[in-house]
Amino acid sequence: MAQWKSFANVAGAPKWGASILQQGSGATAKAANNVTLVVNVTPGAWKAHGAVLNEVDGIFPVTPLNKANTSGESAKVHGLGWALRIAGEGPITTVTAANGNFVNGETSTISGGSANAIVTLTTNATGNLASGVVTTPGLFPNTSSAVNAFNRELHVANVNFTNSTTLTGVGNANVLTLVIGNTNIGYGVSARAVVVSNSTGGLTNTNTQAITWSGNTAPVTNATGYWGLFGNTQTNTAITATLTNANGTVITGTFVVTANLTPSTGGNVQVTMANNLVKGRAGRVTYEMLVIDRHMANGTSSVANTVQLPQ
Repeated sequence: MAQWKSFANVAGAPKWGASILQQGSGATAKAANNVTLVVNVTPGAWKAHGAVLNEVDGIFPVTPLNKANTSGESAKVHGLGWALRIAGEGPITTVTAANGNFVNGETSTISGGSANAIVTLTTNATGNLASGVVTTPGLFPNTSSAVNAFNRELHVANVNFTNSTTLTGVGNANVLTLVIGNTNIGYGVSARAVVVSNSTGGLTNTNTQAITWSGNTAPVTNATGYWGLFGNTQTNTAITATLTNANGTVITGTFVVTANLTPSTGGNVQVTMANNLVKGRAGRVTYEMLVIDRHMANGTSSVANTVQLPQ
């Protein structure tokens, strides 16, 4: 039985294509994987022992049209036939970010590779975006495949106190520290504010309760998280609230705090990556001829008969 055909469509690909990449189990699975492998340029499509490879693999027909077209990668192949294309991948190591008015610690996700990259944003004293640091590098074949999406998490805009007219151990006009925590364990930064008790040793039941964000005259965030940082699925009531006296003693008594969690506003994060900022094997493409066939003909399948090889 013929192991390949001299025309450029999926059925003509070498039957051992998936096997040499250790993909598929049994004749049926290997045949199915082989079909998927033809003209594949999708990162993360192939795995070894369940782990994503740091390369993009695909089998391409090298037809007279493909070999003659100089705008693609035809110079990398050595003849007509079927070729295994391997495009290396590497991590993003440096980014630049600009525009918008954001909360310190918000994140941006860069997809389009075998593994996503995560960029953590840093703001200046006025809440403007200053820089972005790659906290998870990801895997990408090149920068053109990377797609950036700003996650826009939540912060505390204001709070509402209820059932808090009487607190234990609090006198008139005491300065109290309010810490609003995140119930999503392992994610986010607590918000910190200062609130003053009323004439009865309690707190006024209102969302206009006068609060001062710690260390600032306005709700501006920095590394200590004055506004806090919460997941974008967090609800206003799914928070923890702690009141302490100036000496650090936790205040007891009945009180309920609801936080008005809102996203940051203003533009979108822009992440720019120069090609030399994607390291490792990214940008390195090699072709290995699986079949040399000088009778290779231009196929009829729009899927497999690419006029040019990938850029």
